[in-house]
Amino acid sequence: MRVFPFDYLQHVYEALAKKFGATSEEAPIFARCFVTADLQGKETQGMALFPLVYHLLRDGAARFGAPIRIVREGSAYAIVDGGHGLGQIVATQAMEIAIQKAHQSGVGAVWARNTNDIGMVANYSMQALEHDDVGIAMTNGVAFVAPWGGRDQIFSTNPFSVAIPAGEERPILIDTSASGLSHGKVIMAARDHVPLAAPLLVDEAGRFVTDPVPFIVNALDRESPQRGAILPLGHKGFTWVLLVDVLTGIMSGMTASKDVPEHPTKDNPATLGQFLMAINVSALMPIGQFKAKIDDLIRSVKQSQPAEGFTEILLPGERAQREAERRRRDGISVRDEEWGNVVAIANEHGVDLRALPGAPSLR
Repeated sequence: MRVFPFDYLQHVYEALAKKFGATSEEAPIFARCFVTADLQGKETQGMALFPLVYHLLRDGAARFGAPIRIVREGSAYAIVDGGHGLGQIVATQAMEIAIQKAHQSGVGAVWARNTNDIGMVANYSMQALEHDDVGIAMTNGVAFVAPWGGRDQIFSTNPFSVAIPAGEERPILIDTSASGLSHGKVIMAARDHVPLAAPLLVDEAGRFVTDPVPFIVNALDRESPQRGAILPLGHKGFTWVLLVDVLTGIMSGMTASKDVPEHPTKDNPATLGQFLMAINVSALMPIGQFKAKIDDLIRSVKQSQPAEGFTEILLPGERAQREAERRRRDGISVRDEEWGNVVAIANEHGVDLRALPGAPSLR
């Protein structure tokens, strides 16, 4: 495990993005999306995801500089074609359109098509916080999750995020999925030979299992195939993965997760979709009044009595926000193998990581 300053990793992502064709506007967006995931302790959507994005670029399945255009719109909605651009870039711009429409019509909803994996969905819901809006973001993707009661991979983990502005308190940041855990976390558990605390997987024979090692084909591959499926969080979680698939892949005009290519290429591009929404709170009530009510709700939750086995009650996203504050101060922990992947890609393409601002001693 290595520890790097936040600013340095941001320079690393930005330098690599520029090497692969990112414009001066795209590179900071790309870097922010990755390093924010690393800050929050969600490395599977940060540095661990970088090799996947590199393969998409290398294989022509994604590109920087793709033309992003609105193909249909109304006063409060739009459908955006990402031109098979990088998911992080397309989703960021799609949320900007949603925010603009929210400040014209009170609500802005945008569907994105012809895009790619967008990484941590909270990156896009959090954009709305800068405008005192409520932000909602969700995506589908490659199928890893079974329907409740089944064993076949039909749904993606279908992550979704809601960001709610507060006043004196931290914002509420819901960033989750309705599956028992993400595919990336199963990979990490298999890599570390750590059994799961509960049976969140079903193998090819339909048996509930907790050992991720035989479940994952290749633990060193961030997008490794599975021998079975991840379970949704019960029948209620199943309703959410189903809903997200409809709102994203189908309503964007793309496909359900079951039809998203596992390894997209230029000739067989990704067919996932995203849904992004911004709600202009000030169109409903004074923003100060709203924030005061959210603060009151947060304090009521935090001051309520913990149950046996708990020392405090955490709001959604509170642990991630605390971790981001700590890592911004003390540095971001990076697995040796993940850093090794980045170094190998940088060396292959002539990017000297030691020459970047804030570079620590690198061996």
